[in-house]
Amino acid sequence: MKNLLIIAALVASPLPVLAQTTEPAPMAQPAPEPMPAPAAPTATAPVPTDPAAILATEFTFYDKDKSGDLSKTEFSDWLITLKTKSAPASVTPDVKADTKWASESFVKADTDKSKTVSVAELTAHLVPAS
Repeated sequence: MKNLLIIAALVASPLPVLAQTTEPAPMAQPAPEPMPAPAAPTATAPVPTDPAAILATEFTFYDKDKSGDLSKTEFSDWLITLKTKSAPASVTPDVKADTKWASESFVKADTDKSKTVSVAELTAHLVPAS
């Protein structure tokens, strides 16, 4: 109650009016020099369109330990990331179902049963034969 009375007294008491000053008008600035035209785009490496080439490129990114093969964890991380990126924003990921799906997919992709998936195994698993 005492705090309310103090706040009310502060609000009701007249506050000194501060002198108002005006800022001098800014001096005219010279026009900025025009920006140079952007440089012509340089040639970049072509974006691969061949599914096997895309897989090879992506494979190196997800091969975290640089072993040349994907472990079950690396493989699962990749599949779940791709699924999440391709899903509409309104879809909530089901971690348990996604983990099961990735695990089952790993077993199918690991055709030599080495407990790792090579680029060749992954390509055979994901790219339909022509």
